[in-house]
Amino acid sequence: MSVLSYRRGSVLSGRRALVAGLAVAAGLSALVMALRWHQDWGDSEGTYALTARSLLNGGDLYGDVVVAQPPGLFVAGAGILAVGDSLEALRAAMVALQLVALALLAVAVWRMTGSRWATALTPPLGVLLPWSVHQQGSFQPEALALPCLAAALVLAPRRGGSSWAGALLAVAVAVKLPMAIPALCGVWAAADRRAAAAGCAATLAVLGAASFAVFGGGVLDDVVLAQLEVGRHALRPLAGVAAQAAWNLLPLAFGVLAAALAWRGGRRGCDPPQARVAAALGAGTALTLASITKVGTSLSVMPPVETLLLPPAMAGAVAWLERATPRRVAVAAALAALLLAQSASLLAGPRRGGVVFLRPLSPPAWGVALTRREVDARVSALRGCPPAWSSSQDPAITFRAHRRMPGGQPDLFLPVRARRLAGVARRVAEDRRRCP
Repeated sequence: MSVLSYRRGSVLSGRRALVAGLAVAAGLSALVMALRWHQDWGDSEGTYALTARSLLNGGDLYGDVVVAQPPGLFVAGAGILAVGDSLEALRAAMVALQLVALALLAVAVWRMTGSRWATALTPPLGVLLPWSVHQQGSFQPEALALPCLAAALVLAPRRGGSSWAGALLAVAVAVKLPMAIPALCGVWAAADRRAAAAGCAATLAVLGAASFAVFGGGVLDDVVLAQLEVGRHALRPLAGVAAQAAWNLLPLAFGVLAAALAWRGGRRGCDPPQARVAAALGAGTALTLASITKVGTSLSVMPPVETLLLPPAMAGAVAWLERATPRRVAVAAALAALLLAQSASLLAGPRRGGVVFLRPLSPPAWGVALTRREVDARVSALRGCPPAWSSSQDPAITFRAHRRMPGGQPDLFLPVRARRLAGVARRVAEDRRRCP
C-alpha cells in the first residue's frame, strides 16, 4: 500500500506519532537552549525586550519612545515580563510558542501524508532547522507570528475554520507588517475565502482601532512612515545575504520540489485542501524574504520561512520515498544530513558562524556576538556605573543590567536613519553621560 494512502482507523497512530515527535522536539529545544544559555547572538531581541519593559513600566510607546514594530509583540512581551522580568523568561515563552506551532505543523503533515514517520519527524526537524537553531528562543516578532501562521494552516482547509484562520492571519500581521503577504496567500487558499477574508479584515480593523486608541497616530509614524525612510541595501551585499538564505533553505527546497512534482503527477495525497493551504502559506512566508532589502532587516526573518516550508517538504519526502529505491533513499539521507550538519556546525562553532552553516566560500558571519562569560562581564561592568548614566552597550546587555539606553530609546537605529525622527536623534546625541 502506498505511504500516501490514508488508512481509516489510524488516527490513534497519528496522534501517537505526533506526541512522540513533540516529546523529542521538547528535549531538543531544551538542549539547544542550554547550549545558547546567556549568550548574545547580536539580533534585535534586546531592543524589543527593552521596549516591552518600557511598556510594562508605563513608557510612552510611539510617542517619546520610538518603536519600529506594531504593538502586538510588546504587549505580549510586557505580559511575559510581568511574570518574570528576564531575557530567559522571554526566550522560554518563545520556545513554548515554537513547540505549539510545530505540533500544529505535524497535524498538517499527518493530514497530507497519513505517514507516521513524517508526522513524528516534523517537530524535531522544526527545532533543528538551521535558522531556528540560530534564533532559538529569541524574542522576535517572527517567533510570535509563527504559531498564528501554523494555526491558520490547520484551520483554513476546513470551511468551518476559515474565518478563524483569517483572524489568526490578521494577528500575525499585527505583529509584523510583512506577514500581510502570507496572510493574503492563506486567505486565497482557504476552503471558504469569503469567511477567511471577513475574519481577517474584521480582526485587522479591531486591532488597528485598538492600537490607535491606545497609542495614537505615532503607530503610523514609527511603523510605516519612518520605516520608509531608512533606505535599501546595496545590491552586492544583498546578493551575499540572499545566497546565504538559499544555502540554508536548499534541503527544504528539494523536498518542496518533490511535492510539486508529485502534485503535478496526480498524486494529491490524503488531503488536497490541506496541501493547497500548506503550499500557499509556505510560498507566502518565503516571499517575506523580500524584506531583507530594507536596511536594518537581516536573516532573522528566516525561522518562519523555513518552518512553514517544512510541511510541503515533508510531503515531498513521503512522495519521493514512495518507491524507496537505494538511489532515492541516498538522496533523501544526503539532504537530511546537510540540514542537520548546518545546525550542528553552528552549535559547534558559534563564534565563527559554523563552517557548514555558512554558504561555501562565505567569510565568518552570523555567529555568536558575545559568549556567556562576555555577557556576564559586560553586565557586571554596566551595573557598576552611576545609575543616572545611560548605557553604550548592546541593548540586550542593557536589558540584563536593568539600565537605560541613551535618550531612553531602546531603538537607536530608527531615529538615526529616519529624517522625521531627527529630534529624537538629537536627544540621543545630547545624552552624553554614558557608561562605556
